[in-house]
Amino acid sequence: MQMHSQALPATSDGRKSEDDNNSPAASNSATGELKITFLMVNTEKCIRTFAPDDTVLHAKEALINDWPDNFGSKPPTTLNLRILYLGHFLEDSATLRDSKLNPGETTVHLMIKASSTHEKEAKKDIDKAPKCTCIIL
Repeated sequence: MQMHSQALPATSDGRKSEDDNNSPAASNSATGELKITFLMVNTEKCIRTFAPDDTVLHAKEALINDWPDNFGSKPPTTLNLRILYLGHFLEDSATLRDSKLNPGETTVHLMIKASSTHEKEAKKDIDKAPKCTCIIL
């Protein structure tokens, strides 16, 4: 009985695996694409694919332009979106590679901060509150 052995390609850490060739993460990793899962606080998520040289701002713009229905109401601008990865907010001007997102599949947290119009409205309401003044003679 003859046994045929097939050489399996090594993974990035030197291990060999049959499943690595067929997995979507392996194909994304080979092409250098980043498959990013955006996770909201309410546990809703969506997956988008980007190039490593795309900026964080480009990723935010892509989300705004194709806002997922399950994320609720769409924020007015990218300024209202914050992306959190490994405990750090990502800078808009940085590339995804510079932000150290791993090729393949990565999960980031997406937060929507209140728009400045809501903050201005709240401040106006505070300004309307009765105030007391003291006069010392």
